[in-house]
Amino acid sequence: MSFLKLKEAYEYFTFHPFSDGPILFNEANQTVVALNQSASFLWCNSFEVATHEELANLYAKQMSVSLATAKGDIDSFFDSFEKSQLQLPTEPNYESFITPISPAKKLIANKALLPDIFLQIDSQAFGIAIESIVLKREFLRIFDSFIPLAKDSKPKSIITCCASKYPGNEQFYIYIDYVCVSKNVPLKGVIPNLFGILFETSYSAQAKLNNPPLMFHSAALSATTGQTLLFPAEAGSGKSTLAAVLSTQKWRCHTDELAIIDTATQRLIPHPFPICIKGGSVPFLSGYYPTLKSTMQHHRLDEKWVRYMPIKKSPVEIEENITINAIVFPTYQQNKPCLFESIDKQNALKILLQCGSSGRPLNDDDIRSIVTLVEQLPCYSLQYSDINDAMNALNSIA
Repeated sequence: MSFLKLKEAYEYFTFHPFSDGPILFNEANQTVVALNQSASFLWCNSFEVATHEELANLYAKQMSVSLATAKGDIDSFFDSFEKSQLQLPTEPNYESFITPISPAKKLIANKALLPDIFLQIDSQAFGIAIESIVLKREFLRIFDSFIPLAKDSKPKSIITCCASKYPGNEQFYIYIDYVCVSKNVPLKGVIPNLFGILFETSYSAQAKLNNPPLMFHSAALSATTGQTLLFPAEAGSGKSTLAAVLSTQKWRCHTDELAIIDTATQRLIPHPFPICIKGGSVPFLSGYYPTLKSTMQHHRLDEKWVRYMPIKKSPVEIEENITINAIVFPTYQQNKPCLFESIDKQNALKILLQCGSSGRPLNDDDIRSIVTLVEQLPCYSLQYSDINDAMNALNSIA
């Protein structure tokens, strides 16, 4: 990138102060650049001078270096600027769980199943009808910690799951308020669809507010001391396994997969959905959940086979948003020693941004909120292979 192109780029980036070096954000192409001290000086002053030479003289004077060194540093900054831009993640192109299928198909009223499961999830009240004894029992098992509603209450949404039998194959149609949103769903795929509908409906209600919340691939748990830790990590990091074990040790699990953060307050919006356990974790977690091996397997939209376990020590009433006390980035590394250490804020910010899953493009307010979250919290990395070592490390800060 040349000096002139850098000056042209100025109008596309917004500047966010940050303790370890300011952050530049390009909302149009969803990229972030983290600057160190010298890069920050060059960025800010490139727009105060007319030529490359003027910038070099200004830099040499400010940094007390030779003109030749200044020119070399500037050229290095220009060369690395585009390469250092962090592309924010975009969500996989899965269809929404709550979008009516086309052509629209309505459930005929006189054939409608009457809801006999009533749940309160966040501010949303659901009435649910499932035309399968097996699936109804499984649903009640994994959602048994949620607040039951009185049968005479008026739910905001009615979810109906109707069986449609084909020779040798049982499939289902799923309706929201009697409008079909999923069809030809195999029995093993029904619960993941219902799971997605409940979560997306609840999140969408939050997103319609004046400050749509952020969402990260992250577990979130509170220790018995009340300290709440955020565990952002990509799939395969072991965060769900860690959450599953901690929840048996009197930690309160608020989510094992998707953490929702209020942009205005940087507080956690609890969504204590059942813990999703993949096949590789079953042998290990069976020691903590003796019935795990015998529970029903389910086929998710991403083609993964999973089991669901109700969250232990789940709240018995709707929780207020929760203050987050620290961010821990966990990584399971087989046969590696436990390493638990503080990490610098700029690195923590980059990792957190890469774990973003807002379901929408981020804007300036979102970036400002994420910067504030990282700025105000201690940040750690946790590498572990032994779960007891990991728990000891976490107990040292909780």
